[in-house]
This record gives sequence, structure tokens and C-alpha cells, in this order.
Amino acid sequence: MPLPANRSTRILAWTVIAAATAISAYSLWQQQESTQRDLQPASRIIAQQLADAAAPLVLDHDPLSLQALSAKLSRHDQIRHVAVYDLNNKLLAQSGKARLSGTDVLANAPITLQNRVLGYTRVALRNRHSGAFSATQTLMLLCLGSAFVCLLLLTRRPPANVAAAQSNKAPAPHPPVDPATVDHAVVAVELLQFPTMRKQLNEDTLYEYIATFQHWLRRVAGLYDAQISVADRGFTLTLEHTDCEQLATQAVQCAYTLNEVLNDANPQRKKAGELIFDMRVGVHMAARRGTGDEVLQQLYLQEAERAAWHACDGKASGTISLTHSLSKLQCAKAMQLQDNNNDDSMQLVDLVDPVKLKLGEQIRQVLQHSRELQDSTST
Repeated sequence: MPLPANRSTRILAWTVIAAATAISAYSLWQQQESTQRDLQPASRIIAQQLADAAAPLVLDHDPLSLQALSAKLSRHDQIRHVAVYDLNNKLLAQSGKARLSGTDVLANAPITLQNRVLGYTRVALRNRHSGAFSATQTLMLLCLGSAFVCLLLLTRRPPANVAAAQSNKAPAPHPPVDPATVDHAVVAVELLQFPTMRKQLNEDTLYEYIATFQHWLRRVAGLYDAQISVADRGFTLTLEHTDCEQLATQAVQCAYTLNEVLNDANPQRKKAGELIFDMRVGVHMAARRGTGDEVLQQLYLQEAERAAWHACDGKASGTISLTHSLSKLQCAKAMQLQDNNNDDSMQLVDLVDPVKLKLGEQIRQVLQHSRELQDSTST
């Protein structure tokens, strides 16, 4: 029994799409594999050069200089991400985009000094090649051709009963698209004692302070998928999301969680005769301005970082200040806010009880994991 006409045309259309996609994907895969083989030697050389330059800094326990070295290297357009690790796989410094593409070329190199292995470096190069563009162009042309064939086949006049049924269906509403969708939020964490500590403390004490603080910071950042960067006055956490309400909620909760974790850790540090973590936090959310230009996006991100740091200025220790970009959103109803005197920011006083209860469980998990890690290290 022959197939109905519209059913046979649909089968033919899907067959054309599947064949075009398979051929294009195979062509693209071949181009990417070839480019990766060409870039692999260069990535190994760069990783080894980074290892040679980082060796004395790792030996001297100088994370700030390591961060400066990795940041300088990542400015090259071909380099997506660089990182330096110690022997225990602990991240000492990183720069660039940590979220790698599947086509990036990776290379590792050991960090050695006088035949002693101190750690290793990791470098990711962007896979950019004219052949990759050619394959992508082929994929687009084939898909367009497939779509044109499908359009010819599927827009044939349907039977009268089918057309009548379709005409009775109400068109689905299309929500308006706002071009200024939220792109990222920045949490600036200022260590108030850091400038003085760099001048007065010995290297070992300063390293212990920063390494322990980074341990807490990484645990909290991992809960909200935030990227950590080193700044002159402390650290910045960058969060990204397509939904502005969810992004604002995550940014504020990230700042609140970090503040609560350190408030719990400080009494134990003070009892042990160690320096407490004296900090203040500023949070700002920026919007994508209707452009996909990567350079402009980086400029907007820098503006967001400046606004987050500005929210910290002149505030008391232990405070969390939000710019008005967050306080005007719907999620601000879950926050208790008050105006800062002579300032354009709001201070986070507290959160509603259901939110605090949810965050309390996350805070307990962070504290429990860290205490278990400290116990295992001490034994």
C-alpha cells in the first residue's frame, strides 16, 4: 500500500536533512582534527615556557606574581586559558576563560626546579583556522539547501480537511524579546587588612592567610558556578545567567553565604591566634547592551567590576552593599535593605526566613567539608 503523499514528502524531507547534517558534521570534524594536530606542538611549547617562568614563583609561594604571569600570557588572542597547579592539584593561579570549547587544544607541562617537580601548568589554545571556517560554511550551505527542499515539499497545499483544522487553531502568542538582557553579576570581596598585611607580615603568614581564604572562596563560588579573579584589594566573583531575576538571586545569595561562612570561621581563627578574615562585599549586576561584540562585552564587564568595588568604598567591615541595579528587581522582596548614607547603594541587612533556611543548609555543608579537610590535613 503506497504511503500518503504528505507523509512520504515528510520522510523524504527528514532524509535530506539527516544526510546533509551527517556529511557537514563529518567535514567539520575532519577540519578540527587537522587543526588540533597542527596546534599541539605550539601548545606544548607555551605550557613549558609558562612552567619555566612559574618555577621560582611556585617555590617562593607567590600566588600574586603567578596570577600576574598567567594574566599577561592570557592576553594573547590565541590563548583561551592558562592555569598553574601545585603537586596536590591545587589551583595556584589562572586566567582567561575557564569554560573551554570542545575544539580547544590543551597541553600540560611539569614545573621543575633543580630536578624537583613543584607542580604543572595547563594551557588551552583556541582552535582558529581557515579550514574550520570553510567547513562551517559548508554546513550552513547544506542546511540552507535542505531547508529550501523541505520548504518546497512541505508547503504543498494540504487536503481541505487538514487546512480547515489548522485554520481553527489560534496562533500562539510570542513574548516580546528585550535586547538588554542581563549578562553577568560581579561580587567584589575586599580584604580590609590585605594592603597592610602585604607590608608587615612575613611571606609564610601571608600565604597561609590568602590560601585559607581562597579555600573558603572556592567552596562558596562552586555553589553558584562563579568564576574567581584576583584583584588588588581582594577577589572578584563573576556570575552569568540569561535570566535577570535568577542571576540577581544567585549573586546576593553568594555574597550572603560567603559572609556567613567567614563569620562562623573567624571565632575559631581568633581563638587559635590567627588573623581573622576582615572583609566587606559589593554586588553589581550589568546588562548586555544588545551587541555580541566580545570587546564591548569585556568593557561592560570592567564597568560592572568598577561599580561593585565602588559599592564597597567607605562601608563597615562585614557589610554587603548592593547597587540599585539589584535592589529594583522583583527578587529584592526577599531581602531586607536599607539606604547607605550619602551613597547610591543599598545595604543588605537580612533575608527572609525561607531563603535563610535554604542557605543555612548550604553553609553547614561548606563548613562541614572544610572542617573534615582540616582534620585530615592535621593528622
